[in-house]
Amino acid sequence: MRYSIIFIIILTITVAVLGQDISVPLGGDYLNEAPFHKVPQGMSFEEYRDANRRISVGLMMMSVPVPGMLHFYGDEDTKGWLCVGAAGLGLTSVIIGALLSEEGDYPESDYEIITIDGNRYEKIPFMIEGEQTDYFLNRLEKQNELSTGGI
Repeated sequence: MRYSIIFIIILTITVAVLGQDISVPLGGDYLNEAPFHKVPQGMSFEEYRDANRRISVGLMMMSVPVPGMLHFYGDEDTKGWLCVGAAGLGLTSVIIGALLSEEGDYPESDYEIITIDGNRYEKIPFMIEGEQTDYFLNRLEKQNELSTGGI
């Protein structure tokens, strides 16, 4: 067991180190040390910048947990802000729904109530023999009230 763990660690490090040398000729863009070129005649700087955007950078931007990050990277600010606004409204509605729900209390009971392992039960007698009474335990659940949110 010990040797297999050591073997897996060595194999992982070896693959990570050797994989860096292999990925660059296959189209990887580590450091991307390409020389700067002049903007061609008849092409605006915005068009040149759009043509040189990297998919890998865009995918990395998508991993950032901000909605619309890829739209911001692609200079589509209005769509990016729409995504941020939609996510903000969704989060706000979840928070408002949580605030409007009220945790209720246990229902009233005419019988004796006992607590076993954090659960509440009412002891309902169903058979009496002499001085011994057998009980049926009915579990009591909290009655939660969810308001309708102003509807």
